[in-house]
Amino acid sequence: MTAMKHVLSWIHRFVKAKSKRRQRRNRRLHLSVELLESRDQPAVVSWTGQSPTNPTSWHDARNWSLNRVPFDGDDVFIGVSGVRFSSGRVTLNSLVVDGHFIMEGGSLSISAMSSFGGITMSGGGLSFANTFVANNNFFWSGGKIGGAGVRNEGTLFIT
Repeated sequence: MTAMKHVLSWIHRFVKAKSKRRQRRNRRLHLSVELLESRDQPAVVSWTGQSPTNPTSWHDARNWSLNRVPFDGDDVFIGVSGVRFSSGRVTLNSLVVDGHFIMEGGSLSISAMSSFGGITMSGGGLSFANTFVANNNFFWSGGKIGGAGVRNEGTLFIT
């Protein structure tokens, strides 16, 4: 009988240990990672002109301080002449261009302040919620301008 008690005791300990292992296994945390979409926030974006292939193209991300093209809500500063906007649609909060800006196509809307050292507009559309200021020559051969008003402090050339 002692052998039988021994066997029963061993079976009891085995079943109890197996049950504890099962409980520990069930208590393990199962972690997972969920990928979210990119959530870029509007920012101040400055022109750098660093693209080796398109140094005047608005549409080349390498020309911008954040290595991305400005998008809706951004405040944009361009300190040089010759930047070309030719396609796409963007609504900026503000745009300040110290040099001469070239608008060839696409649609550019500006919610707050905007000023240009000069502008050549041959296509596309510009719209302004506030007054648009051209501090130097304004060459207009195509495209549409709309909004609160235009103040040209240079010479307006219409062809």
